Amino acid sequence: MFNKYLILIGRTFIATFFIVNLFNIIPINLSNNAWFTQVSMLFVDTASLLLLGLVSLKVSNLLFLKKFENSIISDEENKNNISKENFENNLNLLNKSSKILMFVFIFLAILQFYTFFNGNNQINQRYILKYQDIENRYKIQKEKLNKDITNNMQDSFKDNKLETLNSKRNIYEKNLNKDVSMLRFLLLKVNIKVFLMSLIWAYGLYKLHKFNI
Repeated sequence: MFNKYLILIGRTFIATFFIVNLFNIIPINLSNNAWFTQVSMLFVDTASLLLLGLVSLKVSNLLFLKKFENSIISDEENKNNISKENFENNLNLLNKSSKILMFVFIFLAILQFYTFFNGNNQINQRYILKYQDIENRYKIQKEKLNKDITNNMQDSFKDNKLETLNSKRNIYEKNLNKDVSMLRFLLLKVNIKVFLMSLIWAYGLYKLHKFNI
């Protein structure tokens, strides 16, 4: 009875992991770095479901094999024609799956270097246009200011106007710099988190692959 609960828990956790991540992957957008980041984040955040599910199934199979070794098989299990070979095949499949998933998480950790540099490039491309827009507006307003100011006006008045205009431009650029720095920090934070979590799950899957009772 206990083994049946382990199988149920294992299958439920694994199914939940794949369903949640499947709907997060769709629609696929490989050109968008935010898509990579979002998919990677949820993948490592829900990996505990995958690992717990695999652990439950493996423990269940190992317990059944232990019963066969000790010849402790219930009448109900005999009626269901449960064979040792089935559990050995299941165990081999779980070990292979654990090993493959371990490499998947290692690949995901390595992928974070790409997502960081690619994301940084996309941030630069996005904000270069905003910097250019600020500069273009500054030039237009400066030209307009020069036309509006007559030669009879005092130099101090002209200087004050230009100083105000320069001050506005500096404030806009300063705020934009803060936004860019914050985005880069958030990107780096997410990449480091996914990198470390991926290595942790890869190690967990490696230990599961080697685990035996």
